Amino acid sequence: MNRLFCKILKSFRGKRGSTMVGVLAAMVFITVVTAFMVKNTGAQSAASIGYGTSMALHSTVNSGFFATETVLSNDNSVVAGHVLDVIKKVHAKDMSNPFLPSLGSTSGANKMVALGGSSEQFFSSKLNRIVTGTNYLATVEVNSGVKGAGKSLKRALVFYTLDNLGETRAMVEKADTIKRCPNVPETVSGSNNAVYMAGRLQDGNNGMEVVGGATFEEEVRFQNKQAIFHGEAFFKENVYFLANAGYVFEGNTYFNANVTFQNMNPSTMFKASVGVNKNLLADNMTVNVPGDFFTNGNFSSTTTNVKGTGSGKKAYYTNNFTANLNQLDYNPKSKQDTLMDIPKLMGMKSIDERRETSLVAFDELVNKIKAKFPSGTTIRDVSTVMASTGDLRQLDMTKLNNAYIADSIAGKLYEEHMVVLIDYPNKYDEFKTHGLNGTTFEKKVIFLLKSGKLASNGSFYCSSPESSTMIYVGENGQLQEFGSTCLFRGYIYIDVTNTSTENGFYWGTNSSIEGAYHNFSTKQFKWNFNGTGEPTKITYNAAVLAPFFTLKRGYVPGTGGGGSTNETVTSSDGCTYDITKTQTPSGALTIDREDATKGFSPIPKGYYFY
Repeated sequence: MNRLFCKILKSFRGKRGSTMVGVLAAMVFITVVTAFMVKNTGAQSAASIGYGTSMALHSTVNSGFFATETVLSNDNSVVAGHVLDVIKKVHAKDMSNPFLPSLGSTSGANKMVALGGSSEQFFSSKLNRIVTGTNYLATVEVNSGVKGAGKSLKRALVFYTLDNLGETRAMVEKADTIKRCPNVPETVSGSNNAVYMAGRLQDGNNGMEVVGGATFEEEVRFQNKQAIFHGEAFFKENVYFLANAGYVFEGNTYFNANVTFQNMNPSTMFKASVGVNKNLLADNMTVNVPGDFFTNGNFSSTTTNVKGTGSGKKAYYTNNFTANLNQLDYNPKSKQDTLMDIPKLMGMKSIDERRETSLVAFDELVNKIKAKFPSGTTIRDVSTVMASTGDLRQLDMTKLNNAYIADSIAGKLYEEHMVVLIDYPNKYDEFKTHGLNGTTFEKKVIFLLKSGKLASNGSFYCSSPESSTMIYVGENGQLQEFGSTCLFRGYIYIDVTNTSTENGFYWGTNSSIEGAYHNFSTKQFKWNFNGTGEPTKITYNAAVLAPFFTLKRGYVPGTGGGGSTNETVTSSDGCTYDITKTQTPSGALTIDREDATKGFSPIPKGYYFY
């Protein structure tokens, strides 16, 4: 056997050619070994196929190599585009369709195509891994057999470098539009999240009335106080309604996980379409839905009922629905063969599209503010607006007004806002804004809460229709019973780095927020301080948020390839539209060159037979 192998190697010694010479040598060696096994052992395994078949299979694998390289380097825009789609799928670990164009079938893992019209040689070629880095390594699996639908009798892995791939991030554009018409109230469009929460809403006792979008990424619990949603509501994780407080959803509502109704009557809750991706539990209850109803899940109780109350509306369900169909009281209703993309069917954006763009990290934000004023800092220490007698940690409204006037005269306002830094060595120290009920701050201020507690005990100052307050809560900051009994006009923002599990609201009678509340922290948030009166009204207002767009991640003024651009358009109806377009990365793998319709340059680096 060794003499025979040496003979084969000798026949190639001194020869020049492509990298395929080494492949052919390996093929011949493996063929000789196979023939030896057939002759001497009579084995009946897959490796013990006949000598002639073995030679044909090696020839087929060899042809598969060249066919793979031809497809990868094909400059046909359709083929190149298909190959790029396959590369993206494999890079994202989506193995649902890894076959190269025309070199395999999507109907099964071992479905092969005929080689050159032959009825005896079949092969397939598919990508099974993309390794990114300085050089992009593609692993391709070539299979061969004697039947198109048969098993693979010989296979090989081929390793190619694709040196004209690059990993860049495609940009997704989101537009916020402010519409202004003479004598017509301002309206907004876009994501419009008046409330966005990345973390858990713990015991929503105090209630909320949301004018605009509402998006919750973690578990939500409502109880005791009414919650009203005038726009679309999107819940990514489990939702619990634990008391009959009079909940109302006027827009389309989507529950991506389970939803539970307990100790209540949900018959008048929904005013539009409803989607439930998992299971619905409502013991001894009927949930009335005037719009369409979609579910990829089931009913968790035999006494749960959903009734369609709207004319011409329809219920959609899948094989996951094993409850009695009479519990789904709709006419008509339709069974779907596969899971539905419910938000898309409801005309709602996906969670990625609904997710707000966060502000930059704390230190970067401070540097952005400072960079606008090369002549000197624009950021005040909180000590300059604190009381000098009595409670020394108390906000002094007279000092706050005087400080604003001084910074305005000195030209040290950021987007017309005075900037105040709150940073205590002990993050548990309190900066108190108690006892300010009825006090109005008519100017504009940004509080940067880097460390410590902003404690208002539900008694924060009031806003005028022209004033603005932004509160940025950083990594070691905490909102302690934050709220008021009047209007808060501005932006309440909690950064993704925030570590506090004690952030909470305490809103009282006649309280409202005009602007937005966006919480990017994944920690729980408490809404269970017992404010009185009607639920706090939170109204999305893009005009209030506009001064803070420059602090968003990815914002680069005046560039078309990323960040944000601003334009004003006057239409034939006499209205003015101020459009802010924000671009954020999607994370997709793209080609790092201008012409994405060209083929690739596969360079073979190695082969492995098995």
